[in-house]
Amino acid sequence: MSDRPETLYHYTHPLHLVNIIQDQALWTTESNVSLFKERQGPDVVWAVDGSWFPEVGEDQLPHGLTEPKLRVRVEFRTEKLRAYRWSEWAWMKKMDDLSRTALVNAAGGWEAADRWWVVDHPVISRHWVEILADGDRIWPQ
Repeated sequence: MSDRPETLYHYTHPLHLVNIIQDQALWTTESNVSLFKERQGPDVVWAVDGSWFPEVGEDQLPHGLTEPKLRVRVEFRTEKLRAYRWSEWAWMKKMDDLSRTALVNAAGGWEAADRWWVVDHPVISRHWVEILADGDRIWPQ
């Protein structure tokens, strides 16, 4: 992918941090290919391009990204990863129009959704650049 950024950012809740560090991996999770049937699509690691700490209220955050999830940021290199722009990936996976539109609208529209990326396999620590928790670097130490 020619427009793939060199690094992506995965945000998560602090409760997941212990397992991430212990397992040395970001595990895949529900891809939300269908809002009508659970586990419809392949699981993915969700990410965004560019460091993103929005100065918005909780009610303005994209679907699935709550304030606590902004407290932990894992930056990782995309080289040798199967990273896809979400909009292209959703089309390849034949995401239905209603589910795609609902997810995009919940996230603040296409401008926000255009920053979404997915990786279709776990992201292991050799790809990580750093992990920040509440702005403090905790990995590598």
